[in-house]
Amino acid sequence: MDVQTGPWKDHSRTGWDASMITVDVRKGALLISGLTIFITLVSGRFWAIVAFAVHQWRAADDERDGIHHQHQLVYRNSSSHLDTLWQILRISWAWRRRARLNLARTIIFLLPPVLCFAAFTAAGLFSTKVTTPLYLATRVRVAPRNCGYLNWGSRENFGADGNLSEAGSRVYGKWYAQKIMSARSYARSCYANETVSSQACSVLPVQQFLYSTSDAAPCPFAQKRCISGRDASFKMVTQWLDSHEHFGINSPKSERVSIRRSATCSVLNVDDLTRVIEGSPASMYQYMLGSTGTNPPNTPTYQILDWTQNANFPSFTSVAFEANVVPGWLPIADLNRTDADVTLLALNQNSMIHPSPVDDPFFAAHRRQGPVPGILNGGNFYTADNITAFMGCAEQFELRNNANNVSTALSSYIAVANQRNNIGLTETQSEISLRLLSPVYQSLIGRGMYTGQGDVLRASQSAWLTVMSAALPADQWQVELRGWFEHALAMHQLEAMSFASKDVDGLSPYGQVVQYNKSSITNKLCGAQIMRNTGGYQSFSALGLGLIGAVGVLIAVVSWVLESAVAAVRAKRGRGEDYYKSVAWRMDSMFDQQRLAFGAGIRDTGDVEWDKIGSGVPVTKRGEVFRRAPA
Repeated sequence: MDVQTGPWKDHSRTGWDASMITVDVRKGALLISGLTIFITLVSGRFWAIVAFAVHQWRAADDERDGIHHQHQLVYRNSSSHLDTLWQILRISWAWRRRARLNLARTIIFLLPPVLCFAAFTAAGLFSTKVTTPLYLATRVRVAPRNCGYLNWGSRENFGADGNLSEAGSRVYGKWYAQKIMSARSYARSCYANETVSSQACSVLPVQQFLYSTSDAAPCPFAQKRCISGRDASFKMVTQWLDSHEHFGINSPKSERVSIRRSATCSVLNVDDLTRVIEGSPASMYQYMLGSTGTNPPNTPTYQILDWTQNANFPSFTSVAFEANVVPGWLPIADLNRTDADVTLLALNQNSMIHPSPVDDPFFAAHRRQGPVPGILNGGNFYTADNITAFMGCAEQFELRNNANNVSTALSSYIAVANQRNNIGLTETQSEISLRLLSPVYQSLIGRGMYTGQGDVLRASQSAWLTVMSAALPADQWQVELRGWFEHALAMHQLEAMSFASKDVDGLSPYGQVVQYNKSSITNKLCGAQIMRNTGGYQSFSALGLGLIGAVGVLIAVVSWVLESAVAAVRAKRGRGEDYYKSVAWRMDSMFDQQRLAFGAGIRDTGDVEWDKIGSGVPVTKRGEVFRRAPA
């Protein structure tokens, strides 16, 4: 995805601090270098103000000792606070055991340069806060590209009979398979733990959606269908997922919504719903769990020949159907939930063999087979108890208006979509809620199983050909569920992000981006998508840059006009009590000290005569040539 550069407002921040400027890394490096140089220059001008103030405060019209006058000379002519600090230390060392209260006076007059150094060191650290270091992920806007929802309902997608055309089906299948694989890859790479260094895990607004689990949840179906009993189902629940924080839809707090999703699953008891049709050479196993699509009620939900147990290749397969979707699966009463989206998962272990019995209810394998030469060192092995094992999941969702904390009921995603207008959403919130809900159907548990590939199961990682090399634990079904739930969450994340920017090459005319009016809320939200970026771009705080620039310019202007302004005020007052301070400032300048070093007073007694003595830079009247008097 491309990054949108330029000014924008990050609603993760508040007030003026929300204004940001995003630039590419090369311009960012120049800007940071410029800030460093600017702060260095400003520190010099600030020291000029401090030095003037200290000098004028200490200027005296009576007799003082040599260390006093040398301190004054240093403050008048030092180029920086560090130079002043060094010169004060030199003076202190030279006057040791000679000047009265040398140490105390040294400490006192070291304080201004030390404090100034500390202040601008802190200012330098503050300047680094206006941007995020390149080695950390920074929030940037996504540049809209093909923004909007994809419409697969074009007439080119359907044949004369009203069915999906072969070409349209092929394009859709390829597109959807890529999404499944992307989500599966992201889930396995980025949900492994909370901190993964992979750059691919540092692009979405958050790396992963956090969720909690319970292995003592109530059965989500009729109790007799849950093979583990009444309170032994497995439940996974996400935290509230904020549209701004978790999905990166940049909006103020008053326009945000949150979604929460949960899934409760159990291995199913379907013995009484299994019908066997004897045949030769193989028998057909039919499972009557509800009608699918437009098929008659007595049509099997799923069927398989028992010869698959003698297949020569390992084949972990799973098939999913969703309830409450038309055309979808209409489950039997025991599995029906009007307040949830129900998914049915089927597992065929085929010819997989295990080195020891498997007590996991989904992968149950207790059928002992005699020793076979060449297999497991000629020892006994075990095969699956059933031709097919089923698992059911009931998924529910909840939408919350963050502005008033009113939520919909916990229900199926279609019911939640219908209820969202009852929780006081604004037009913008309503549109954002669609952004959160639209990926839900694609991200239901089981949607990624349609490929029929064995690698959807984590158990397959322990298999070699048709042999399971290690014994499966009794909670392997829960391990698989966590993997599928994480895949669903990854799909939800990626789909929500793809609204703003996506590749549609090869999809037209079957899949087309819906066009929106430029003034519509949907179109405005196209520029509101945030992602994280590591290395390519940097975001600067406009407030921070403005403060640094404004304060720096103010300090510089004050330093340039301060001396003249003070002198003008004193001149207007005449020879008042502070007049001698202006004289002291002039006479302590390095140019006046140079003039005096050559033995010249107001009017030279020799051949050299000075002019413009009070201007700050004295000059000779006739451009005379002269030299220092011999020491």
